[in-house]
Amino acid sequence: MRDKNERIGRNPKTGEEVPISPRRVMTFKASNVLKQKILKAHLMRKQKAEKVAQKNAS
Repeated sequence: MRDKNERIGRNPKTGEEVPISPRRVMTFKASNVLKQKILKAHLMRKQKAEKVAQKNAS
């Protein structure tokens, strides 16, 4: 959870300035397990793309 302060927003239709009340919002923080899985998938994809590029180059 994160606290957001009151701020001034703008109605996009009329351009009128309106106050946006303070609120608490949910935040997301990726765990190390998720980060490692994403990194592994990214590396696997990169290796596959390099193999395809080498195959096409020859």
